[in-house]
Amino acid sequence: MFGFYLPYDRDTPRTGFLQRSSDGTKTWSKGEPILKPGQYTTWPRRIRVLRDGRVVALMGVAPFPAGSQTRAQFSKVIQPMLAVSADHGKNWTGPISAVPKDQPDGWTEEFDIAELANGDLLAVFRRASDARRWQSVLKKAGKTWVAGKAGPSVLPHSGQPELLATREGPVLHVATNGVHWTDDAGKSWHKLNVPGAAYYPRSVQAKNGTVFIFGHLGGDDAYGSVDQSIVMDRFKLLK
Repeated sequence: MFGFYLPYDRDTPRTGFLQRSSDGTKTWSKGEPILKPGQYTTWPRRIRVLRDGRVVALMGVAPFPAGSQTRAQFSKVIQPMLAVSADHGKNWTGPISAVPKDQPDGWTEEFDIAELANGDLLAVFRRASDARRWQSVLKKAGKTWVAGKAGPSVLPHSGQPELLATREGPVLHVATNGVHWTDDAGKSWHKLNVPGAAYYPRSVQAKNGTVFIFGHLGGDDAYGSVDQSIVMDRFKLLK
């Protein structure tokens, strides 16, 4: 959750936080900030589970106390970062920068990662003003990662990036303008013969190999507009 967007709830931290449910979503815990709100403002976008069981939160992070900046000020300095938990999200370490220190500008909170076979993380970013995606590889270094140089990708611009590390090996990039795959850590991308996804897609692969993609029809239309719905596509990868 992003508490900045809940201004009328005075008990909600004005930063990124998690809520937990232990009864099938009937009730939820109070918001638990991922990083210290007196030090950071965060905007969580994704939660990924690594092969070793650790949980990674993908966030836009600004080095300001929560609630101290306007949305515009926050956006000017936001950087994509990771926080890592080894106890199912109860405690977090980080932030870990997803981009090098010498590339501080032009980022948004919208990015995604896919864990590669060697433990490195392939990252794809949406930039603040660019007609293309950007991408990089974060190199595994013990229990953390070191961000490699980021640069433009051949992938076309779209909204929030969505990556899926498949059981077959390739990593999929899912977007409204098509589904692409790579088996060389993003050095090359190839388009699948399947339709593009609906708006801001999320994907998952079942044990039988079926890939499910969920997205939204209606874009950023106001709630209550005509023809708003969540849709699903599915397919299997063939060798």
